[in-house]
Amino acid sequence: MSRNFRSTRGRMAIESIEGADQTAAEIDIDTDSQHGDGADAALLDLKDVNTEVAENDGAVDELENTVAALESLLETAEAAQETGGLDPVAADLLQKAVENETAPLGTPAEEVVPALENFTSPSSRRQATVMACEGIKDWIDKVWAKIKELIQKGRDLAKKAYVAVKQFIQRIEPRIKALQEDAGKRNFSMPKSGNVSDKGEWALSEVGKLQQLSDAVLDGYTKAAIAHANSIASALSAGDEVKAAEEGKTEEKAEFSVPSNLDAPAKVLLAIKNLPGGREFVPAGDTMTIRTKQGGSTGGSNAASAANEQTITSALTTLATVAKAVVGYEKNFQEKDRAQEGVIKAGDAFAKKAKANDKGDDAAARAAINAAKNAGRLLDQPAKDTLSYLVTAINGYCTTIAAHLKHYDKK
Repeated sequence: MSRNFRSTRGRMAIESIEGADQTAAEIDIDTDSQHGDGADAALLDLKDVNTEVAENDGAVDELENTVAALESLLETAEAAQETGGLDPVAADLLQKAVENETAPLGTPAEEVVPALENFTSPSSRRQATVMACEGIKDWIDKVWAKIKELIQKGRDLAKKAYVAVKQFIQRIEPRIKALQEDAGKRNFSMPKSGNVSDKGEWALSEVGKLQQLSDAVLDGYTKAAIAHANSIASALSAGDEVKAAEEGKTEEKAEFSVPSNLDAPAKVLLAIKNLPGGREFVPAGDTMTIRTKQGGSTGGSNAASAANEQTITSALTTLATVAKAVVGYEKNFQEKDRAQEGVIKAGDAFAKKAKANDKGDDAAARAAINAAKNAGRLLDQPAKDTLSYLVTAINGYCTTIAAHLKHYDKK
């Protein structure tokens, strides 16, 4: 029943940012960096933030595992109520199990189960079991409160990550422009001898896929995810599920399901990993070699050189377009953040109503919070992964193009 937790996550400090409604536009771009200036420094800043994001997400996942374990124990104890309650041995095992599951939080749940003598008499056993169930519910609520705090912290980290992305774009756009100017000065019909390769990192023939990825995720997917989050918030705010909970219908409603066009997180990661440099954001081994001849004399070689010129200039145009799209994503980022805030607030409000009704429907309350959390994760993860890949790829392609351009003399 027990799980091995990494205690540094389970006990990580919970930094509450309650009421944080600052949008990306309100966060100033601070050009100072602990890694220095330049695009490479901005990428290192982004890597640092992404590490924080991963740790925060890991903490949320572990706390959700704790909730699942406590809910399983709660179901067992509630089932025992129907048969007269727990006996002393079962009650002792329940207490130890609850302590074990909550130990990673830093303050294990001690004395959740009443004293064992309360379980010896059939007349007191059932009431003692009821009290144990209430104690477990209290701890589930405490863990959910920490999960919600970490979700809020995740919103703040997402803003911090996007600032690093914008810093990178501010620094890489002048480099793209300089490469475009440099390409215009090169004589592509007079290449130097030998071959030039991108060293297996960034295949220029694949650069067009960056724009496809940008359009699909930063625009199309994000707008669909925002609409999904808003629809969940509306359903929760309408209170229909509260009425259903009062009638004993606590199963997850259709409004909580994920539309088929939002099954993107895994697909996005797969698409990125199949692109140059995309496997864990490490060069994927793709290669492009420009074949040249000293003097560039024959018509065939001239045609090949012209194609190389077109490949390079087209790649630079695509990089400039994608860089603008990343900056243009800010509007969708703001909408995404507002949608997250709205669905979180709606989930909290619904949970309070569900717990306050006559039956005190904790299951419905937790389902609402969970639906809100999942909607937020659908909003965040694909865009975060895509942005990280796009800026890494833009930087890699710029380095590759600069190496190719040096293979041609200036006019």
